[in-house]
Amino acid sequence: MPERMVRGIRQRFPATALNYRALRLVGSRLPRLTGGWMPWVGLDRFPSPPLPGPDWVRLRPALSGVCGTDVALLTGKTSAVLSPFASFPAVLGHEVLAEVVEPGPASGMAGGERVVLDPLLGCVVRGLEPLCTWCAAGQPGHCLRLAEGRFAPGPMVGFCADLPGGWSEELVAHASQLHRAPDALRDEAAVLVEPLSVALHAVLAEPPADGQRVLVIGGGTLGLLTLAALRLVAPGAEVTVVARHPAQRELARRLGAAAVVGSPLQAATERAGARRYRSILGEDVLTGGVE
Repeated sequence: MPERMVRGIRQRFPATALNYRALRLVGSRLPRLTGGWMPWVGLDRFPSPPLPGPDWVRLRPALSGVCGTDVALLTGKTSAVLSPFASFPAVLGHEVLAEVVEPGPASGMAGGERVVLDPLLGCVVRGLEPLCTWCAAGQPGHCLRLAEGRFAPGPMVGFCADLPGGWSEELVAHASQLHRAPDALRDEAAVLVEPLSVALHAVLAEPPADGQRVLVIGGGTLGLLTLAALRLVAPGAEVTVVARHPAQRELARRLGAAAVVGSPLQAATERAGARRYRSILGEDVLTGGVE
């Protein structure tokens, strides 16, 4: 019986030193010159991935986000230091909202359920026992064995040659990676759960007290979601956002920023009363600032 083929947007080239140097040389220039044509990425056909075990699930993506990590990979801006912990060619996409189409018998999932994906590929997903120190502590994002186990190296789905990501017609995931999306949550909101979890994790690690001043540097997706997490976890904190573009500034105001400014120096001096001193060389010096 012939293999069933599916389609996905794949980073096509193997991770070699030559390819890495070439991508760094032209990756950031070609999109500007050609309107986005990248010969190293495209829509390819590949065999439908089998379920690796009874506690795995086959998914049909509904939406999959474009992360800054994906853009950095495709424009040659990622560091070669990370190359031992990723494998290519790989189907990209790790911010995924999907429908369960084939639940494994031990997965605890049902067909038709709508789920969001935790893309991390730690010890549990890789079938490694005993768990490393970080995975045992519930922190698979720090897993020490991202290049071991039953799959090719990869910190998360979308950067592993053996596990296609969400820019595809289907993918497989371990039951531990899946979280049911409430019916009331729209698809366009549910697909933001993964980047929101990154922002929420940071805020929960050091939640500000009432009245403390907080500075969020950057008004991109993660910056705005960090603002949203702060308003949820610490509504009594005073949050200032540094945002570059008008649309980002407007969204920051709508999400509850106390102020939106153009630079961290402006935020420190105007919002937190810091004093700014000129240095004879290099950057200016501040005393005081946000907590």
